[in-house]
Amino acid sequence: MWLLFASLLCWPVAFSSDILLGDPKIDVWNHAWGYWYVYQNIMDLHFPLDTTLVGAPNGGSLYFIDTPGAFFALPITHFFGPAIAYNAILIIRIALSALGAQMLTQSLSLNGIHTWIAGLAYASTPFLLCELNNGISEVCAIEWIPFAFWAAVRVLKTNRFRDWILLGLMQGLASSATFYYGLACALVLFPLFLGTLIKRIYTGRFIGRYLIGAFTSVCTALVVFFPHGYSFWTSIHKDDRLVIRDVSLHDQLLRHNAVDPSIFFTAGDFQSVNLLKEYGEPFIHTGYLRWSIIALSLFAIFTIKKIRGLTILAVFSLVLGMGSYLWHDGEWVRMADGQLLSLPFDWLRQALPQIAITHPLRLSICAQALFCAFAGLGAYKILRYTPHPLVPIIITSAILSETLFASAAQWPLQTSTAQISSVYDHADSRSVLDLPAEVGTSMKTSRYFWFQTRHERPIPYTPDVRLGSAKDPKTFTNFIGSDGFSEEPRVPKGMLVEHMKQTYGLIVLHPELDFDLSKKYLKALTPAFGAPQEHKNGMVYWILEESQLPPLEDETTSTSLSKEEPTSGICSNPSKTFDAIRQGKNVKESKTALMECETKLSDFCLRWAKKSDISEREALICIESFLRYRVQEDPNALIHLLRRDEESVRKSAANALGWRDLTEKHKKRIQSAYDKERIPTIKKMLSEAIAR
Repeated sequence: MWLLFASLLCWPVAFSSDILLGDPKIDVWNHAWGYWYVYQNIMDLHFPLDTTLVGAPNGGSLYFIDTPGAFFALPITHFFGPAIAYNAILIIRIALSALGAQMLTQSLSLNGIHTWIAGLAYASTPFLLCELNNGISEVCAIEWIPFAFWAAVRVLKTNRFRDWILLGLMQGLASSATFYYGLACALVLFPLFLGTLIKRIYTGRFIGRYLIGAFTSVCTALVVFFPHGYSFWTSIHKDDRLVIRDVSLHDQLLRHNAVDPSIFFTAGDFQSVNLLKEYGEPFIHTGYLRWSIIALSLFAIFTIKKIRGLTILAVFSLVLGMGSYLWHDGEWVRMADGQLLSLPFDWLRQALPQIAITHPLRLSICAQALFCAFAGLGAYKILRYTPHPLVPIIITSAILSETLFASAAQWPLQTSTAQISSVYDHADSRSVLDLPAEVGTSMKTSRYFWFQTRHERPIPYTPDVRLGSAKDPKTFTNFIGSDGFSEEPRVPKGMLVEHMKQTYGLIVLHPELDFDLSKKYLKALTPAFGAPQEHKNGMVYWILEESQLPPLEDETTSTSLSKEEPTSGICSNPSKTFDAIRQGKNVKESKTALMECETKLSDFCLRWAKKSDISEREALICIESFLRYRVQEDPNALIHLLRRDEESVRKSAANALGWRDLTEKHKKRIQSAYDKERIPTIKKMLSEAIAR
């Protein structure tokens, strides 16, 4: 029954193998690709923690964020392919969400049609529908939340060890689905069980079995969560990680992901932050509870005393979902002294500074589950007073109508084509290069990941395909404009042509994504590789001849620094020392030795600082060298470093630029960086540099 409902909700995805569920302008490509990525690694008897398939030519560490979903989908992927597997898991998650809410409601009452109303309400939350459109598959794994509360209710009723273990299992699965859901469950359930423990102590009841059960539950949750949690943590802390999660960006993301309390109660297309207008990102997020659900819940809360404790926890979940500071009407709410009004989430963020808690709205998921269960209980009470067969139909129609037509959720859901051009059949054993690298601020070029599921060759990009995310600096430096930000391809010459021939066997140009930029690439690449061929669907491609030269030296290959290496040797080839610093070897001694090179180091950093794969530590050393030992072209390198993700690097580069005599051309490039910068202190420093 619930599978049928989920299939209809996702119509026409459930009935086609040629489309993916999700908006093609956003995240669907990376997440659908991940199901293939995990499958390929498992078939190769390799745990999916590092790869050479992306970030070519060297690859690196990459753990797919929805690996649990991809593991569950392995049989489907094997027999039917990643497109059907991806869609099927999302449909199954919707069905399980409905079942979980139904079982939670039944545990708080009796079996009946009201439990089906609760299941339908939870499986159709605007929150879920928006995330399905966004293509963020792990955030769609909301099914474990009601199951966790169902297990918690069983524990409170029976105090049996098997129910404690069941609770731990559900908590572990919620945590594995996404850390946010595990954290939300833990934060909401902890006061529930703490209050029960205090009540037992106060009434003189034996607490030993209760404490042992709680300990068993925690251990079970940790055992279930550990493989996913450890793998994810390891992947983002390895030196060769392909996805960089910079803690310094947390403050920048506070405004980006701010949550207005109105998001829970305002119908229509209301958004806390209009991401499309403010950042050019077409994401839609909502926590809209729906007034049909709120009305039924209030009726249940006033008529059923035993759920009032859970009501407090549901409200607490909403408060957590509002983030670090109170946001309303597009601005932070300030107290009389001008300080931001801090919320409980901020205390949590300060307690866990190394964990990237940047999407607080997800912490409100417990409220979504509980209010849907309360709505089912409200329907139960109404049906007791008015047992007319039309009442369930009226309630269900009201909930679905409000969900589909009066919320920010778009229905029918957005879809993307899963079909891949046969042009990729021309790929040989070398990497494939899709161009252009980016199209504005959209994620349209992330489809290059999905195309890899057909050609199965390495690509130079990392998740969230961008010009700056490519791991082939030799090639992509030639595609970066003079301002250090824009995509302005130039004609490859000399050894760069040989490097590209050694690295890539197929270059595919996509005019359908950006016609004007594709024309520039056509003009730049034709002199180097000859006239391209045109595919029937309008794509243009080059099949590159293999280079006849021996393999060129890879400048990014890591080498260790010998403690006995003389300073003169370091100055003649600082790259080895920088590689050692990147690996964390003899950092203090290496930096001291590098600084003795004086202007030689600064000259070297003019090139090194423009590499996309250098570490934060290397970038800061180059900036310090520019400050100590100026060279003529260092403003260009400093401006290039303003592209970096790390706040510390951008701040140091902006500070150094404040000490430079800048030309009008420099100031124009800095203005481009200023327009994209979100940290107020850095914007101020850049503004002062421009004004000098």
